[in-house]
Amino acid sequence: LHKAIIAIGNKRADGYYRLVEWFDNGWLCIDRKKDVEVIKQLEKIKMKPRSNGVRYIQPKHEMKKELRYSPDDADSLMMAVYATKLLGQKSNSMDNEPIHTIRRVNGSKRPR
Repeated sequence: LHKAIIAIGNKRADGYYRLVEWFDNGWLCIDRKKDVEVIKQLEKIKMKPRSNGVRYIQPKHEMKKELRYSPDDADSLMMAVYATKLLGQKSNSMDNEPIHTIRRVNGSKRPR
C-alpha cells in the first residue's frame, strides 16, 4: 500500500503529525489516569491546514492565549517522538539550523 504524501508546513507540525502516527499505529500509549495533563493539552491542539493543502499546527503563542498556559507537556512528548526521526540523520545535517527550543533546567525561567 502506498500512503499519500502530506505537505507539512514546519517542524512543529511535522512533530505533531508524527505523534498522531505513533498513537494510530499503537507505538505509543498514554495512561489516562497518570497522564491527565498531557491528554488535556493534546486535546486542545488545533491542526490548521491551509487552502494549498499544507498542514500546520496552531502557533504556540495562540495556544497560550486561549489556554492561559503553555502546553509544555504535550510539546515535550512531541519533541521526544520527533527526535526519533533525527536519530538516523548525520549530526552535521542540523548544524546550520537555528534552535528554537529553550530547555529549562531545575525550574529555571525562560528569558523574556
